[in-house]
Amino acid sequence: MIRTDLSYDQRYTEYVSANAAGLATIGTLRGILHDKQASAYLTPAVPYLLIDRAAAWQRFEANRGAFTTSNQIANNAADDFRDLETTKAAYAQALFRADRFDVQAGVRYDATKLVVDTNRAPTVRGSTAYEAVRRTTDYDYWLPSALATWQLGDGMRLRAGVSKTIGRPDYSQYAARTSFGIGTDGTLTVSTGNPDLKPREAWNYDLSYEYYMPAGMISVAAFAKDIQNEIFTSSQQGPATTFQGVIYQTVFISTPRNAAGAKVKGLEVGYTMDRIAALPGLGFNANFTLLDGSYRQPVSTAGIASGLPATRKTSGLIQQPDYIANVTVFYATGPVELRASYNRIGRALQSADGDTPTRDLYQQPRQQVDVQARFAMREGLELVGQVQNLTKEPFIVRQGTGRDYLNYFFPVGRTFWLGLSWKPNW
Repeated sequence: MIRTDLSYDQRYTEYVSANAAGLATIGTLRGILHDKQASAYLTPAVPYLLIDRAAAWQRFEANRGAFTTSNQIANNAADDFRDLETTKAAYAQALFRADRFDVQAGVRYDATKLVVDTNRAPTVRGSTAYEAVRRTTDYDYWLPSALATWQLGDGMRLRAGVSKTIGRPDYSQYAARTSFGIGTDGTLTVSTGNPDLKPREAWNYDLSYEYYMPAGMISVAAFAKDIQNEIFTSSQQGPATTFQGVIYQTVFISTPRNAAGAKVKGLEVGYTMDRIAALPGLGFNANFTLLDGSYRQPVSTAGIASGLPATRKTSGLIQQPDYIANVTVFYATGPVELRASYNRIGRALQSADGDTPTRDLYQQPRQQVDVQARFAMREGLELVGQVQNLTKEPFIVRQGTGRDYLNYFFPVGRTFWLGLSWKPNW
């Protein structure tokens, strides 16, 4: 039995000027700012103001009477939660082995109970009290699996497998707070967790071929997954809702949901050569994976009423790229080891709108180059240096028909790392 008890409790204290006279007493930022100012990556002409913490606290202590605390009830209660998950499981396995063939088969029984305690935002006009809410859910599954391996001779191996697996929702998806936002156009946005989420279920089918050569290996693998209850976060139009005494007709509800069904299939090819006769110490490995997936997303009640079908098919699973490519070259001689890696990830669906495909968000293809050097100073002690994201590739998210519009741009700089690695020989 596994028992997981996860809780989150945060407390905020904010001091502001008590009144106009207090603000005059506190003064300006002069004297509590660092002289050196950092500049923004995309707007270098706009400096960041850096607070000298010691100077700021010194001014606060010298003028305590000019400050008062602000109301932090929402921040202190809204995000708090406790998840208590209890899982009981049993497993049975059988093994058959012959000279060139073996098979492993088994079944696991998994039963889970979850208790979620959160705070709900006040919905009564003028109220600031948060209401404690307890929600429970439970589920159980039989999870069979089988893996067969054939030794074909001459370093060749064929594997085939089938299994059923589950992927539990994140605790934050169960227990996300219920929050309300009112737009300038009178739209009410509700964001909430979903304790009724079911685990992601998948039947997995795998077939692979491996050929072991004297100086390397070639592998080819195909796989397919038939997924039920795929988990995604979607914003859908909801019914008219009363919040703090006001009835809102235009309501959008954002919450994690289970999809009607999903599937993904792929093909992976890999090649590794760890010894090259002409250049001792030089080697490389490379792999390339093609992915094709989708899920059927439920359409909102309002969308169905407007003539849309009950579900719509997406162009991929959430955060599933359409391809992944990796190449690593390494060289080792004596105490020195050098390594360079190239990784490229194709376009990936980041989020899917409940009703409108043109509002889907896609992360654009991204590549990254990393380099590393190791030097063995003595037995068990290495000097290690590496540079990540050598070319400073950003993360870019786009949306719209043909992904014409930029939604999100996150610059990523280089990361330099230097350290010592010690492995004691005890």
